[in-house]
Amino acid sequence: NGGRQCDGPDRRYKTCDAAKVCASTPTQPKTTEYANEVCARAAVVDTELTGRGYMT
Repeated sequence: NGGRQCDGPDRRYKTCDAAKVCASTPTQPKTTEYANEVCARAAVVDTELTGRGYMT
């Protein structure tokens, strides 16, 4: 962006306070549950993905 600040509609992403977000979540998903959810959502968009499996 030529060294300009990313303000307004030029903003690419916004960060948040993860500790604040996590503290407000009533239950924390297990790592496996979270990974399965992310993979399942990705499989909806990319038909080559199965949405299941393990990576070692």
